[in-house]
Amino acid sequence: MTEAAPDILPEEEVRSRLLILGEIPPPPAIAQELIRLVGSEHADIQDVVRVVEKSPEMAARVLRWANSAYYGQRNKIISVKDGIIRVLGVSTANSLLLALALASSFEVRKITFFPIERFWYLAVATATLGQELAQQHCKDKLSPGIVYTAGLIHNIGLLALATAFPEELKPIFSKQKGPSLNSLVFQKIGLDPCVAGSWLAKRWGLPEDLVRVIRHHKEHSYEGQQWELVRLVGLAALASEYHLDGKALSDIPSEFRVDELINLAALFSSVEYLNKRFDELKNFSQLLV
Repeated sequence: MTEAAPDILPEEEVRSRLLILGEIPPPPAIAQELIRLVGSEHADIQDVVRVVEKSPEMAARVLRWANSAYYGQRNKIISVKDGIIRVLGVSTANSLLLALALASSFEVRKITFFPIERFWYLAVATATLGQELAQQHCKDKLSPGIVYTAGLIHNIGLLALATAFPEELKPIFSKQKGPSLNSLVFQKIGLDPCVAGSWLAKRWGLPEDLVRVIRHHKEHSYEGQQWELVRLVGLAALASEYHLDGKALSDIPSEFRVDELINLAALFSSVEYLNKRFDELKNFSQLLV
């Protein structure tokens, strides 16, 4: 007998359950500074370097990213500033650091059954594919940098609920893969990862465009503010999962495609980038684990 899905909880109930649990701490101070930089039109290289150099762990991460096979640098990068200027770029560095800092609020490393490598691969693949689509097909409509940031953190609500409800979600995380994971989480505990993630993002002061992506990226008919950004990231996330799981992109339901922005041929072309650099992307994503 199939378990019936619970009624959708009102947002106030979602808030109270998360608050009463007390399992989700605020992001660390460095994350707050990175949030401010993401929301600023005037942030520059010196701002980012200054924040990174406050944290030995963050500085070490930047150097590992810059020297990874994904970027293919011939000469070893030995300074944070060079890593950002010569390799990552301010926007990408800030996006990666923000994702890492926000994720540090959650204790998924201690949850041995949580598919952490899959989570970060899909985050990086969504960000990379979304950025590629934005650069090639939506340059005049969307900022590739914002798309990359949104792609990295689009499913951060899943980390939140894994931290808050590890035992309840263990059967799901131990076996389930694929786009239906969020709906199974909702059926199990009555909380939608998209709602939980967007509420936390708003509480933490993330820019509204990122909050909207986290909340609505799975809604194929979303027509609210910044619908192009929301639906493009949603399409990139779904295509990344199909690609990773060996499913045909042509099987993506037509209602999930954003034909006003991206046709199927353009999607196929951009996903070829994931094919060509799959191993490098996978290895790079493991540097976020």
